[in-house]
Amino acid sequence: MKSKPDYILKIGGSLLTDKASRETFSPQLDRVIETISRNPDGVVIHGAGSFGHPHASEHNLHRGSREGALETHRAVKKLNSEIIKRLHRKGVKAFPVHPSSASLRRPETEIMTRQILKMYEEGFTPVLHGDGIVTEDEGFTVLSGDEILALLEKKFDTGHAGFCTSEKGVLNSDREVVDKINSMENFEGLKMEGEDVTGGMENKVREVLEKNIQASIFGQDDLENFLSGENPGTTVK
Repeated sequence: MKSKPDYILKIGGSLLTDKASRETFSPQLDRVIETISRNPDGVVIHGAGSFGHPHASEHNLHRGSREGALETHRAVKKLNSEIIKRLHRKGVKAFPVHPSSASLRRPETEIMTRQILKMYEEGFTPVLHGDGIVTEDEGFTVLSGDEILALLEKKFDTGHAGFCTSEKGVLNSDREVVDKINSMENFEGLKMEGEDVTGGMENKVREVLEKNIQASIFGQDDLENFLSGENPGTTVK
């Protein structure tokens, strides 16, 4: 029995859904599922995409709200259920973990890492997602998949965490992949297209640096390489 997952992987919502259309799956979804099924020996997190983001944005859930949390959760749970179903079809023992029932902020973010680890040890692939979580004095706020990855990697220390995005990595002004980033100053304020309520590429970099972990940011074409143990795209440390 392995003591910790081989990897912590976050799949961006833009790869799984069509962000231009509410609650619409992306044509790329099955390709992502197929790739994960060849090495499911880790923890998978996915973004909310066109399922959760519209609800969260409408109710300003990222700033704290007592409205819209249930609508957001219902939407991301629907996406999560479809991903679980498709993984099962490929023989993966995927099991859902809904952060709204497993996390809280006061103001630090807490998530039930012991249960997730035990789930993995029992032969399942935990699948988490961005969600709204109860927050002291604020109602609910957004817990992004980016923050979930950083929290789990900080706890599990797999040494192999990564964000699979719609870009090949963090890009410079010439749209070339930056090999390494070790500070927000290095990041140089670069922002990707399609910024959303979780902060986009900048949020990924900030979460990794603030939690003092290492993670890769890469595109879908490098997903199989990442799952095989490589660190494609941009390394943030």
